[in-house]
Amino acid sequence: LSQQLRCMLVLEIVLSGKPEGWGPLLRADVVMSMLPQMLERWARLEKASSKKGSDPATGERSALLARITSVVKAKLFKAKMSTMAWTESMNPDDHCQSIASKILEIAARRTSSKELQACCFHSLPALFRSLPSGSQAGSVLYSEAIEEWATKKTPIDARLLDELIKNNPTMAQSILVEPLLKAVPTAYSSFIKSECFRMISSLYNPNLNKAATDQEKATLDTMLNNRDTFVESAVIPTLQDEEMQKAKRLKEVLRCIEDVASFSSPHEALNRPISDKSVEALKVALKEVGEKTESEVAKCQCEALMSKLDNQQQNPQQHTTKSKQGKKKKKKNKKRR
Repeated sequence: LSQQLRCMLVLEIVLSGKPEGWGPLLRADVVMSMLPQMLERWARLEKASSKKGSDPATGERSALLARITSVVKAKLFKAKMSTMAWTESMNPDDHCQSIASKILEIAARRTSSKELQACCFHSLPALFRSLPSGSQAGSVLYSEAIEEWATKKTPIDARLLDELIKNNPTMAQSILVEPLLKAVPTAYSSFIKSECFRMISSLYNPNLNKAATDQEKATLDTMLNNRDTFVESAVIPTLQDEEMQKAKRLKEVLRCIEDVASFSSPHEALNRPISDKSVEALKVALKEVGEKTESEVAKCQCEALMSKLDNQQQNPQQHTTKSKQGKKKKKKNKKRR
């Protein structure tokens, strides 16, 4: 343990290398490979520390665990892997997927602590952000994780997805919407369904994507297309589910419907209203739920949503006009300052 502590000190110095020093000698694939190894050692130290009885190595073990935690959070998470060179024989996409799978496997263990899981979830967006094709590389991993989380009782939870939305929002929009829509009808509990709607609502936030690149515009276009799927495969079956008609579950669903139905792109050429077929289906479902629910708040929300949908149907360009007006107001405020 004492030798491992000394190695950690050396490793910390190596990872602190500056561009004018030995920093250029570091390879992205090598630094990336350190993450699962560090997290695996972290898991083993936690397991050893949980055993009862006196142990003379407890002090050194705690010190090593603290040092590993510090290096992972302060050095590896902040390493600029996107600017580092790769070993010539290494395929970045394959290597990144392999590393991410190992990290997710550690997080999925029932013996892993909440802190260790949080670090695992936080490390994945950083990995995929270091690749030009990060969205493509992460798509399969996150899709499979969502399916497992929605259909089975697993240690993997919504923090995995929240971390991606928070730290890499444009990538999250491009790879999470469709798997979450598929997860809603297959989710094993009303809580998981509610969580799916919460995250879909977070993704349909116009402030996450500025449409600055062709890839970002393509993502927004796909999200606009997915609104009809959202209504047909996610919302309608959910509103017919008695368990989801309870006030505490219905609140999240109604909020999500409002966010998705009113979603617009910063790139005006992409904007188009949600289809009349979807709007009519939504209004019928909302009317039925409003009549069935015992919550006065939910009834008012359903009525307000139906009114907004009617208005949107009659004035399909209204949300685009509001978007333009919002931009003009921001420019005026900046000039005043």
